[in-house]
Amino acid sequence: MRQLATIILFSLLLDSVSAQFEQYNPYITYKLGTDGISNNNKFVANRLDSWLDIKYNSNGVDIGLNTTTAVGTGGLGSGAFAGGVLLNDGKVLLVPYNKGQCYVYDPVANTTTAVGTSGLGANAFFGGVLLKDGKVLLVPYSKGQCYAYDPIANTTTAVGTSGLGATAFRGGVLLKDGKVLLVPYSKGQCYVYDPVANTTTAVGTSGFGAYAFIGGVLMKDGKVLLVPYSKGQCYVYDPVANTTTAVGTSGFGTYAFAGGVLLNDGKVLLVPFSKGQCYVYDPVANTTTAVGTSGFGAYAFIGGVLMKDGKVLLVPHNKGQCYVYDPVANTTTAVGTGGLGFTAFIGGVLLKDGRVLLVPFDKGQCYTYNSAFAKNFSFGTLLSAYLNKL
Repeated sequence: MRQLATIILFSLLLDSVSAQFEQYNPYITYKLGTDGISNNNKFVANRLDSWLDIKYNSNGVDIGLNTTTAVGTGGLGSGAFAGGVLLNDGKVLLVPYNKGQCYVYDPVANTTTAVGTSGLGANAFFGGVLLKDGKVLLVPYSKGQCYAYDPIANTTTAVGTSGLGATAFRGGVLLKDGKVLLVPYSKGQCYVYDPVANTTTAVGTSGFGAYAFIGGVLMKDGKVLLVPYSKGQCYVYDPVANTTTAVGTSGFGTYAFAGGVLLNDGKVLLVPFSKGQCYVYDPVANTTTAVGTSGFGAYAFIGGVLMKDGKVLLVPHNKGQCYVYDPVANTTTAVGTGGLGFTAFIGGVLLKDGRVLLVPFDKGQCYTYNSAFAKNFSFGTLLSAYLNKL
């Protein structure tokens, strides 16, 4: 009885803290329409609510579906997509790399459908970000300019500044002020897209060189950790100070990591591309430490997804099978179906039903890792900048 009372009191306190934060420090990011998800146009997913949901509620019960299954339409071709974004209606936008057009996966109808404008070209985008207004910013890899997909108008439109060059960015992160940080791959410097001013501007420190970072992670203090691909060390972009600073351990070498995941203790898991092992960046201790199992080989994973039980699904690129990192047991274990092939997927998206959608690069079709949970994160948290990214 005493334990139950403690749980109830803590729940009430959590609701009170979240309500106070929303009143005085809003990070209100997504508007849900009258489409069955919300019946009152309620705004959800402020920054503190989402972080507290991750920190205190990563305790879903895995009901044991350990399979990886093809879903949606096949025949999507090679080099098709690089990353996906969960939309306000629960569908997933697939970000076109070589496909030339956005596609949407509908988990209810189990279909994959072309949407928006076609003719976007090759090597176009790498990663996407859900904006406050429900549109999706497509992060330009070699397109030379950001584009925005509007799910209401069903259009894909050039936005911001043009002339950003080839192999510019890989991944983006929604900031507290509603702007988007573009993670520099070969651009040499972070840029920020401002949807209000419709501009794309260089920020922070310059001179990062080629192949620097793949993916970024919004941390609970509002700063962004840049995940080192060939930079050899993590960097942090501070939007308040407008600085980009080296943090943690150096000497990671080339082609090390591709994407990162915020853990429920506030640390960041770095997803191994060719490093052979996961690493964790601790922002309090300012250290970057090897964790889990080693020996993954080259080009193993691109992107990871925090699941409801606090574990992280690593999305296989060349590894041929999903793996799960367990931060409590400090293990990295193969899960689901094997034999998925080489250069299969880039990025994953946690769906409302607890499945993880694997975004096809060369696989030709979406797959889901089916480890469903009795209780998932709130839909607002699934949409939040902490989780909803490459």
